[in-house]
Amino acid sequence: MFFEPKHSLSENEFSLGYGKEFHFPLHIHRAFECYIQIEGTADVRVEDRVYHLSAGEAVLAFPYQPHAYDCSGRHAICIFSPDLCADFSKKTAHTRPSDNFFRHTIREGTRTDHLYFRKAFVYELCGAFDIGRTYNRHAHTLGNDLLTALLLYAEEHFRTDCLLQSAAASVGYDYAYVSKFFKRKVGMSFRRYVNLLRVNEAGALLRSTAMHVSEIGDACGFSCLRTFDRAFLEVTGMTPQKYRAEKETAVSNSILETGTP
Repeated sequence: MFFEPKHSLSENEFSLGYGKEFHFPLHIHRAFECYIQIEGTADVRVEDRVYHLSAGEAVLAFPYQPHAYDCSGRHAICIFSPDLCADFSKKTAHTRPSDNFFRHTIREGTRTDHLYFRKAFVYELCGAFDIGRTYNRHAHTLGNDLLTALLLYAEEHFRTDCLLQSAAASVGYDYAYVSKFFKRKVGMSFRRYVNLLRVNEAGALLRSTAMHVSEIGDACGFSCLRTFDRAFLEVTGMTPQKYRAEKETAVSNSILETGTP
């Protein structure tokens, strides 16, 4: 199994693609991933369960749920950040669905060329999936995959100190081993990954709230404003203040162009 950082830390991550004869090994990432069968059949694995799909059937893999594909016939795959479905993501946080299967069709040519169209499409998927669904509290155990356990630890604790020493202790492994293991699997240090999670969360708060910059830094786990500024600048190429100003300008321009907020 491998980790896909490109589907884990991008701002408002969204992709929708169509294809045939698709085979992809077991992988995980921070985004939701929806597979929809249009024609033919497919075997989709989510964790230890394999779903045998026909036309009009779909599977939604949750963030950090291992999944793999062995597909024949035409299909669509949509990968989207939890940021695009904040209400659904908040509702299902720290849970897993009792079943990842649902029935859904897709109209090819669906518009996704604007943020609001993408959000509408994503919430349509979430709504179709959520009807009658039950969710179970997800508790990671030592018997589960080490990489997933470390990623989930970072996800659940990045707003605090979130040190690798604590993560290693939580999964029962030696600190030095975990440090090398994480960097080999993810391609960056644990500290770097945690900071990317913090910057991603800070960006969402800068875009959607009126919180003071220092309050946002504190809420996202940064020890002080200076550390927050430095980390944010390193990742985005701008300070939090400039980022907020540019996003506000972009929204204002969008309203002027489309006539809608």
